[in-house]
Amino acid sequence: MREERVQWRGIAALRCSAGGTSVVVVPGRGAKLVSLRDRTGREWLAQGDGRPVLGDPATAFEDAEMCGWDECIPTIDRSRTTTGLIAPDHGDAWNRAWEESPDGALSTHLPSVDATFERGIGLEADGTLTLSYRVKAGPAGADILWAAHPLFLREAGDRIRLDAAKPLWDVSAPTAVPAPGDPGERVNAPMPKGASAKYYTDPEERPRWARIDRRDGASLRLEWEGRAVRTLGVWLDRSRFATEDVVAFEPSTGWYDSVDAASAADRVLRVGPGGTAEWSLVVRLTAS
Repeated sequence: MREERVQWRGIAALRCSAGGTSVVVVPGRGAKLVSLRDRTGREWLAQGDGRPVLGDPATAFEDAEMCGWDECIPTIDRSRTTTGLIAPDHGDAWNRAWEESPDGALSTHLPSVDATFERGIGLEADGTLTLSYRVKAGPAGADILWAAHPLFLREAGDRIRLDAAKPLWDVSAPTAVPAPGDPGERVNAPMPKGASAKYYTDPEERPRWARIDRRDGASLRLEWEGRAVRTLGVWLDRSRFATEDVVAFEPSTGWYDSVDAASAADRVLRVGPGGTAEWSLVVRLTAS
């Protein structure tokens, strides 16, 4: 894997490349992945509308860049944590500068739960991207609801495939309700411009992958390893919040968006005092 220093919207970034595949990471902006290109040069991540990067920690997620791949931890929705503190919308990490370590890993402190969060990156010549995660709790321990938040571009003719057999749950409203029917048909159903929807796999299932197939033969497959990852969220947006049509595959350590609610339901990653938890994601790109 080759690494080079670049700029993204005037902010220092790191481009990793191997075998024609490349990924660009911005440590100073939540370690966001702002580009993921396969060996043909196809961009898989939403690029947004180029709006300025807002440095105010109080910036709402939907007012930020709405592009790339963010890490949501220890919650997605604004929520009270096990420390009694409030974690902001989409968590502590996405708009915080991360530190670089000599081995190339990036890390940040999560103040709302007094924990440390770390992510390593690896890229193979065959287009396989591996993200390795580790969370270390402080003396009080922590309940952690982490979710990846990659905004993958969605094109006409795409087919979304999920590792899910049971009906999905519609969590777009304040209260989750079952979404009858086949999961694949549900997430591939036509949506009008300006619409948005969020689903989760059934809490009793343990999905392990999600995939986008392009009609020209290209594909992206997201897989995850580790007992910590227990469920999958799927966010579909046709320019209601994002500026492009996107699908976000959100493997998560909790069910569903609020760490407070997930803790109450015992559907969350519990890390004991001073303990650690690890998991990983793998992105496999197939070029057309």
